[in-house]
Amino acid sequence: MDPIPKLKRNYLLCPVCKKTWDCLSVHLHRVCMKTDPEEAIEAAVERATAEMRVLLSKGRVFKYDRLGQILGSADPMGRMIEELESRFLVVTGVPPPLPTTTARAEPSSSRATQPTGLDSEQSESSSVSGGKSSFETFQCNPGVQWTNPVRKLMAEKGLYKKHSIDHALLKGFFSFLWKDLQNENPKQEVENVARFLCYMDPQAPSLEFVRDREKTQQFFRELTDAGLSKQTQLIYMKNLKRFLTYQTINTNLRHDDRELHTDCREFIDYLGLLQKSCSKKVSKEITQKSCAQGRQRRLPGHQSEAALSETVDH
Repeated sequence: MDPIPKLKRNYLLCPVCKKTWDCLSVHLHRVCMKTDPEEAIEAAVERATAEMRVLLSKGRVFKYDRLGQILGSADPMGRMIEELESRFLVVTGVPPPLPTTTARAEPSSSRATQPTGLDSEQSESSSVSGGKSSFETFQCNPGVQWTNPVRKLMAEKGLYKKHSIDHALLKGFFSFLWKDLQNENPKQEVENVARFLCYMDPQAPSLEFVRDREKTQQFFRELTDAGLSKQTQLIYMKNLKRFLTYQTINTNLRHDDRELHTDCREFIDYLGLLQKSCSKKVSKEITQKSCAQGRQRRLPGHQSEAALSETVDH
């Protein structure tokens, strides 16, 4: 057995590239969140630290009976991924759920569906029939019958509807992520923005949403009502902020419409306040989820199955 190397730092998981780093804050500043404000980076480091502590305290020991329940379930792979993610472990390369109808391919993002090692946190979805993704940010196919309560409610509220990412407003953002930031899986981030834009204006994507903060607040209330975690909502905010940063810095918006450009910059500051407020609730949410999962693992037989269905989406 090879000797265990002496590590002088705690390796924390990057929420964007899903790799561990001995100095996460430096990595985020230089690579994955270099366009994000300082408070967002601090929140990401704080969240990663909290997850690491939960993993070290409760995530390293598996009970044999628990593994037997998972392997004996109707979807052992999905349940195993579920269990690992509840302990803040990461499973990469999870294939997308199979739709019940044939979906039309999106040519502009075909290469983004084949990540080569840099997996977005939103891409780790498990099966449609009941597996839980760490982040509910996938596309809702019309023919899919959702059994997961959160996904079902999201679909009923129309929160999976999105504008085409081939629209010029979104296509430019996609190219920016892919070519300039070298994000190897930009599709999920662009689709998150496309869903938000569709909620704000179902007719066509535009930047006019920056002038309607009340509806923006309502969007995040809808996500909360549907059962989406605050951690997931932070991802939406982060994606939206990067979209607006791209529009205000990397396009001609400042020259074409100076007033709208100013409104976009002010909205970025507003998103920073929302992120700060939301991030304060993440650590509490992580602790509550860990406690719920711990109680569920201690319950025997049918009680464990019932508890899992109640806690898996919170």
